[in-house]
Order: sequence, then structure tokens, then C-alpha cells
Amino acid sequence: MVKNDEFYKICSTISYIVVIFVVGIPMWWKSTEIHRAVLPSDEIAVLDKTPITFTMKIGIFIDNNERQKTVVEELEVFFRNNDIFNAKLIPIQASQSEMANVRTPASLEKMLSKYYVAKPGDLLVAEWKNLEDEVLVANERTLFVSPKASSEKIYQVIRSWIVRDYKIRSILGLVRTFDGKQLRHNFPPPSPEYEIMLSILNPKPDLQTLHWNVKKATEDYLEPFLKEFSYLSDFKIKSQWKYQVQLTYSSRQIKDTSKVGRHFAMDKDSLPHIITSIERKLGTDVANKPCIHLVVYAPPCNSAPVYIYKDSKRVSNFTFDSFISAKWGGIVIANPPDATCATILNEDDATEPKEIYLHSHAIMDFVLYELRKIFELEVEVPINNAALVSLEQITPRLWEKDMYLRNGAVHLIASASSTLQSLIKLLDDIKNIVIGDHVGHEIHAAYENVVKAKEYLAVNDIDKAVKHARIAYIAAEKAFNDPSLLELLYFPEEQKYAIYIPLYLPIMIPVIFSFNSIKKYFKKNKEQDEQKEEVDEVSKKDD
Repeated sequence: MVKNDEFYKICSTISYIVVIFVVGIPMWWKSTEIHRAVLPSDEIAVLDKTPITFTMKIGIFIDNNERQKTVVEELEVFFRNNDIFNAKLIPIQASQSEMANVRTPASLEKMLSKYYVAKPGDLLVAEWKNLEDEVLVANERTLFVSPKASSEKIYQVIRSWIVRDYKIRSILGLVRTFDGKQLRHNFPPPSPEYEIMLSILNPKPDLQTLHWNVKKATEDYLEPFLKEFSYLSDFKIKSQWKYQVQLTYSSRQIKDTSKVGRHFAMDKDSLPHIITSIERKLGTDVANKPCIHLVVYAPPCNSAPVYIYKDSKRVSNFTFDSFISAKWGGIVIANPPDATCATILNEDDATEPKEIYLHSHAIMDFVLYELRKIFELEVEVPINNAALVSLEQITPRLWEKDMYLRNGAVHLIASASSTLQSLIKLLDDIKNIVIGDHVGHEIHAAYENVVKAKEYLAVNDIDKAVKHARIAYIAAEKAFNDPSLLELLYFPEEQKYAIYIPLYLPIMIPVIFSFNSIKKYFKKNKEQDEQKEEVDEVSKKDD
């Protein structure tokens, strides 16, 4: 009976051990395991090994075959030494009979289109003898060059105006100071979504009533302009009227020969303070999307016209003045007509508000110029003996659109790659961060689209490059800012063991000590079996 009790006791102990070590501990280990989706860590770590480059097709037409050959050979040398972009130069030949019918640059372009069509991102260089400048950049994708234009001048215009590789170098961190320090690009990449807020400020509604069809102005001017960049960003245009909102600035009255007999000077140094004073009143400080402010300020006659001064001199000779803050927006000062204000001696004595009509064409010219400056379309690097055809259209020049989309794609690719590498390093360093399947999906999507965007950019397929670069940027930012990555950061491994060890240790101690009892039990049974075998052998020998 004692032997059976001991056997049952040992069986009970073994069952406890089996339950704890075979079922309990694996279940505890699995239930407390941190889920980490499989990520392409090695591939993301070497994203920088594949440089971001693109190739342009450049058709070159020069009527003189010898000069054409020389220009092509010299340009090939220039482009070969450029590590940002490559150029595929395509010489174009035309017969003398065709050239005999060419009378204008437009007819030359039309004739050359039979042999070469400049697609988005491509370029046509055509020689035209009757040019005042050495290089004239048209509104399409054409550069007209004079017979005296050097290959170096053509390359300089393409590099500095058409491509603007200095900006790409800045985005990629390839610009360094004389002492070897890297200069970083401080501007954020283009946002996938923007709000365009057109605000009309009437500081004295009791003195003046403003009339302006804002909806038609946005439809006729802003929408066609912004539509050209819809591949890169979605723009939501809003408008608002703000009353009794004044620009806070110190001004001084200056006598002049106008009908009013005076104007007011606004110091250029006070412009940043003006933006700060009205920014909160515009009501977009809590918007989730980046907002570009386009403000039209209409001063009343008793404090108009207002012109911007710098060093005691007017900065422009226009009826309206404007100023821009990069990445914030711009303000247009829409002064009332002199003829209207000249009839009013004292605005404070006026019994009825003056009717002021704002003209869309005059105002929107300045607004579009501000947008061009904000989107960095304006040429900032002057080149001697090179000029641009005057812009007489609302939409940007075709090569400006190509440049903006291309550089935007480069910026998004670089930003997405940097975000992915930072995220992978963070996840590798902190092992207890949960990596959910949805985060893993976003990281995979970002990586795959970065690779595709680079491939399309390399062959100058700008539209597809922008599409995949945008997807990659959105996915990378979504993964990096996912709140689930922070759920277990407050619960490290040490804290987990500190909680579970006091829970399981009182149970584990007697179980561990019971191993000795089990060992003794089986050892005792083994010895008894051996003794029994010895007795049986002796009995057999005696028989």
C-alpha cells in the first residue's frame, strides 16, 4: 500500500512537471512573445548604394553639320562628368528644301517635330540665327541657340535652369563646404496634400465695401496652374473674407505727385512681423495638411496707397506690392485706385462706405507670381547672354513643370529612403517594439515603390516616377508614425521578468526540488530490480 502511495505521488509530481514545462512555459513564452513582422531590413540598409539618377533625351539641330558634330561631342563630355543626370544626345538632320520654308522659330519647331518629339523631361536644342542672346529658352521644351553660342553655355543653361541640379545635389546632401562639412536641404519634401487658402482682408468694412468674384478668380487662375502639379500633390483651394484684420506695421507718409498727393512706406524689415501678427487670425493653424496662404490686403483710402521700401527706396514700380515667405505663402497689397481715393478728403467723415472693385487679372498676376516663387519655378541664377521667352500664360512652362515634378520625385525618394533606414535602425536596436502586419505591409510597400520610382526616374519616365515616389513617401511616413510601434516601449524585458518571476518562482521551487525525489525513486526501484535479478540468478544456480 505504501509502495502504491509512493508511486502515485511520483506520478503526480511528474504530471506537474509535464504541465509546467511542456504546456505552461511554452504557452507563457508564446503568449508573451512580441510579434514582429518580417521586414526587408538588409535591402533597406543598402538603398543608398543605388544612386538617384535620371536620363534626358536631348535632340540637337544645327544647320551646319560640322558645328553640330562639334557641339554634340563637347556636350557629351560635359554630361559625362555630371553624376546627377545623363543625357542621350540625338542629332537631327533636315533637308535644305525644308529649311527654305522656315521663317520663324515656331515654324522651325514644327518642322523638327517630324524628326523628334520632346516628351516630358526631354529637350530640343535648335539653332536660330536671328537671336539677340546666345541662348533663348522657350515656353515649351525648346532651347533656341545662336551660331555663336558655345557648348559650355548650352550646358550651363540646361544644368542651371532646365534641370537645376544644384537643388538636387542639395536634396541628396551632395553639397559640401570648403572644410568638407555637408550642407543639408532644410526644406521639407513636397506634401502629398496641400490647402491653398486665399484670404481677402478688409480692415475697415465701415469705410469701404470690396467687390470681387473670388470663386471665378480661383477657377480661372489658381485651378489651371495647380492642376499641372496634380501628379505630385493634391490641392484643396479655399477662400475666406476677413474683416477688421489689419497688417501691423510702422509706416511713414511720403509726398508724391499722384492724384492723392502722398503714399505710405512699409519697411521691408517689418514684413516677417506682419506675417506673425495675422497668421493666427487666418484660422488655419490647426489644419492637418500643410497650408499655403495667399493673402490679399486692401487698405482703406486714409492709409493707402502702401508701398514696400528698402533703404529708403521703393522695391518696385507696380501699382500693387507683394511679398513672400517661403513655404508659408505671400501677401498682395491691393491699393485702391488713386481716382477713387482722390475724391475723399477725410475717410472718417464719410457717411457711406466707398465701393472698391478688385480686378482679378491685376491681383492674380501677383498671386501666381507668389506661387511660382513658393514652388521655386522662377529662375534665380542669372546667366550672361541667356534669356527666357516672356511668360504670357497662366500655366507654368512645360520644362518648368518637368523640373518641378522631377525634383519633387527625387525629394520624395530621398525622404522615403531616409525614413525607412531610420525606422529599420530603430526597430533593430529596440527589440521589444511590436511590428504589426499592417506596419510591415507599409514598410514593404514603401521599399518596393522606392525601387520602382528610381527605375522609372532613371529612364526619365517622370509621371510614373512621381506616382511611385509619392506612394513610397506616404507609406514610409505612415509606418514611421504608426502609434502601435510605441505600445510596449514602456514595458521592457527587465520589467516583464520582474513581474513574472515572483509569480512563478513559488510554484517552480517545489517542482524543481521534486526532481530529486523522482531521481531517488527511480534509483531505488532500479536497485531493487537489480537485487531481485541477483536473487533470481542465485536461485537458478542452486537448482
